[in-house]
Amino acid sequence: MLIAVLIVTVLAIVAILRMINQEKDSPDASLQRDIIYISNYSVGSVQKMEIENEYGLLTLIYENEIWYAEGFEGIELDQEVVNELTYALTHITGESVVSEEEDETNLYGMLTPSAKITTHHDGVLQQSFIIGDKAPRANEYYMQSSVFKKVFTVDKAYYTYGQIKLEDLLVLNSVQLSNADIDRILIVSRMKGIEECYTIQPTEQDNDISLCYWEFIEPFNHDIDTAVLYGSNDFKGLITHLTEVSGERIVGNVQEDKSRFGLETPAYEISIYGKSGAYEKLLFGEYGDEDYFSLEFEGDENIYIITKYSVPFLYYSAYMLADANLCLINIDSVDSVDISLPSISDNMRIEHSVVSLADGSQGASVSAEMDNIDDALISSSDFDEQKIWFYEDITTIKIDGIILDYENDSEMAGYINFNLNSAIRSSYEVKLYEYSQSHYIAKKNGESAGYLVNKDEIDRLTESYALLRQGVLGR
Repeated sequence: MLIAVLIVTVLAIVAILRMINQEKDSPDASLQRDIIYISNYSVGSVQKMEIENEYGLLTLIYENEIWYAEGFEGIELDQEVVNELTYALTHITGESVVSEEEDETNLYGMLTPSAKITTHHDGVLQQSFIIGDKAPRANEYYMQSSVFKKVFTVDKAYYTYGQIKLEDLLVLNSVQLSNADIDRILIVSRMKGIEECYTIQPTEQDNDISLCYWEFIEPFNHDIDTAVLYGSNDFKGLITHLTEVSGERIVGNVQEDKSRFGLETPAYEISIYGKSGAYEKLLFGEYGDEDYFSLEFEGDENIYIITKYSVPFLYYSAYMLADANLCLINIDSVDSVDISLPSISDNMRIEHSVVSLADGSQGASVSAEMDNIDDALISSSDFDEQKIWFYEDITTIKIDGIILDYENDSEMAGYINFNLNSAIRSSYEVKLYEYSQSHYIAKKNGESAGYLVNKDEIDRLTESYALLRQGVLGR
């Protein structure tokens, strides 16, 4: 909760600075009420600012047209933020005067202030501002100036300035590549119960992200469950959000805090490859906060945090966005398929052989035998091809979505089991269960995730099987 509050404060600094400064530049601002000036100096006159609060004393010095923090000369500050802070502190206006005298009894909290801000001008003049208690009116605090022996109420923004510390002014890392510069993006997502690895790349025709390849890690052939999608606004939005990723606050150091912030085994890894050879890698970690991810930029010693709502693409599953298949398995790795679905019950045996080609070279050939298909119905080589096409129909069953950590308690509707000749695994099991009037839910290889399969997909497969049994050439 503390980090969340601090982040809101940090993000508010820039926004408030710009909002207040814009209001002061507005030609109508002076028409709304009489302006109470507490400070009114030229920005160029400020050579030093001091902010003292519960975090200690922060001294900012302007030298050779650059702001730096005293004692931290080697750390780069965000010059734009400091310049806007300088403008705000040299143009302070009050909302009202509540006392014509100094607060010597701590009635307004001036003896126990939340912050003290001092601006030094031209090496001679200086003015201090003490931030006291919160005033009764919403979004106002008490302030006392060393120049005017009065107590004012001021906008809450000035309280926020008084809480600034060094970390709030640092240059925060961000993605440097723009949409047009990106060649491809690799995303590894370790969601609950399943790990996905997918690549997104633009078409050769233009710079739009309109051709996307998704690849899922299923300790098997890496082309398994590949899906292709053309011209999706979802993907374009994904790329836009990604190129806008920026750390919101520094919370730790990679050498010391990586494990604490969940970055030893990050929840998400994103590698961005630029057309010119540029490369950026981002790691996002889960560390127990509901609202924030930890964030590491490869090569940066700092660990940042970033609000989860600003990176919605991390919640995209490939199954939600792409034309994905339930079990797209290379037939070369399959010995047989046992299939039991509504109106389908069969065993398909895949026979692999080597044949001589016309040019004298050798190539692979596959054929299929099925228990309940009568090959005598058609004395044609096309019939073998029909059975291979039926295999393709099995492996191109589409997925409509994914449900993480799905605990199934419904009736099983059927199964598809692939017996494999792979040294990595011997089988690939898919079980389908009743889910709704329109969908089954599939469980694969004991995964905790459930995959939504439209019943129309199984009806399509049933029709294909019925034609095959009748000896009708469907293609």
